[in-house]
Amino acid sequence: MRRTPPADDVEFQQAEHVTQASLALPSGRLLISMQEFDDELPRIRLTPGTYAVRVYSNGLHTISEDGLDGEDRYHVVLWPMDEDHPAQVLKRYPEPLPGG
Repeated sequence: MRRTPPADDVEFQQAEHVTQASLALPSGRLLISMQEFDDELPRIRLTPGTYAVRVYSNGLHTISEDGLDGEDRYHVVLWPMDEDHPAQVLKRYPEPLPGG
């Protein structure tokens, strides 16, 4: 987690796809899971509030047609913010995603 928004730096330039949205965390607990929910998955404790979430995606060309397998990777960055903002695509992957 950061205190301020990341700069549009090398990571942004190298990412294939970048999205950003706001996330309300009134409980201050964040669970990240790609496909399954399990009560035993670890939660990340944060100060309750609203956060901006930016997701840098790479390896999207390796995703299988059903969207379940691939060598795709994601880097998630959070920082606190005062209000909700709509989700937006900051950098669009040039091809339609498999299964999408």
